[in-house]
Amino acid sequence: MRGKVYRVHLTKDEKKRLEENVSQGVHPARQVRRAHILLLLNEEEGKPVTEQSEIAARYGCTTRVVYTVSRQ
Repeated sequence: MRGKVYRVHLTKDEKKRLEENVSQGVHPARQVRRAHILLLLNEEEGKPVTEQSEIAARYGCTTRVVYTVSRQ
């Protein structure tokens, strides 16, 4: 069963902050994983959105985690 897909649209500032979170400093693993998920789910013009199941496999979590992050 496939869950509802929530669309994620990040502003330039949000995207920049998430990219800094991923690449700099020491952050909790949960926070970094969520930042990666949001960056992959971000819908930009000309960029295909990655499937939830593919994201879950890439980061070693369930599709429910990806769904919850996109919903929040």
